[in-house]
Amino acid sequence: MGSKKERAVNSKLKKKKSLNDKQKKGIWTLFTLLFPSLLLAIIVSFTRTVELSIIGVLLFFYQAILLKNFIERHYDVLL
Repeated sequence: MGSKKERAVNSKLKKKKSLNDKQKKGIWTLFTLLFPSLLLAIIVSFTRTVELSIIGVLLFFYQAILLKNFIERHYDVLL
């Protein structure tokens, strides 16, 4: 048998909640829609002007918030 500390860690690991189907679907949708936007923001940030970099990063965060809200409403799931 393990020590008290090992048992506490094992019990915490067992208590992790698994994601239901709606949550998995919502996370996959978020990833597939947001990943290309992240790539675009990175590409824009490599340009020479600071203004375009700032606009690109701000647009990425704006789109991330919009997509999160859309997914929460569409799937009735909190991410």
